[in-house]
Amino acid sequence: MNTESSKSLMLALDALRGNFRTTEYPLILGGLIYLRWAETQDENPGNDSHYKPILPASLHWSSWHKMPSAELAIFLRSQLLPALINLEDAAEGTIPFHLRMFGKSLDDFLQLSEESLSGIIQWLSEQPFDSATDRRKLLSVFDDLLLSSYSHHGLEAATPISLSKLVVSLANPEPEDKIYDPCFGFAHFLTSACNINKGFSCDLNLTGIERNFQTYLIGLVRLILAGAGKAQLQLGDSIGSSFEDSPAGSEFDFVLAHPPWGMKINPAFNQGYPVQTEAWSNQLLQKSLKQLKPGGKAIFV
Repeated sequence: MNTESSKSLMLALDALRGNFRTTEYPLILGGLIYLRWAETQDENPGNDSHYKPILPASLHWSSWHKMPSAELAIFLRSQLLPALINLEDAAEGTIPFHLRMFGKSLDDFLQLSEESLSGIIQWLSEQPFDSATDRRKLLSVFDDLLLSSYSHHGLEAATPISLSKLVVSLANPEPEDKIYDPCFGFAHFLTSACNINKGFSCDLNLTGIERNFQTYLIGLVRLILAGAGKAQLQLGDSIGSSFEDSPAGSEFDFVLAHPPWGMKINPAFNQGYPVQTEAWSNQLLQKSLKQLKPGGKAIFV
């Protein structure tokens, strides 16, 4: 736990009290983190004359985060927010797609007072961000916020970090292995896979599906801070419409999942499944086994 950074963050976020539920705090901070990270991905590779930036330079984090509070508030509401919501070429899973999603989630936040907006943005601007180590330290602070924000509301979307580490250790994947979480929640399995040992690259072949909009975005932020910005994520139901539906790029070496045990489904969705069931987790298990490579492993907890 990064105590001092976590304490200063909670002081900055105190401006949200009375206007937002505590469970919305991580989504607000996550949206700002994603905006800061997106700038690092919006660079012209090799000075390509045909390169089209995701956002114009004037909308990049570095161009506006130090603006005076009154000017900043006007800029965010009148320029940045409309640009995010109206992004084109936002294919699912891409940076424009995620920026547009965060733009919609930040709409209410940007209506706060000038001082409140400026204080939270200033806190984030003061956090080191350039190196992988910097971003992983920020992930620790973000996780502290998640834990405190959901302490009275349950953490259905979160597998305990200690359990996630244990499951990944049992799987013991190699760097080239493909890892899939069909209900990734806050992405604890996928982020733990990035940290399994110091020799791993963060550009692992990670795939995940999550059906809840807010949970998806929080998991996404945790993954970029862990260094897995290239993870292939999909917003939707991993069960799909039939037994044959699969995410792009399947088959997988490992399927790691913490499904919502006890959740029921409409029997109409049993089409093609070898075992007919009303339990969502049972369908997920059947489909996960189908998506494994020969010799692959599935671990459900």
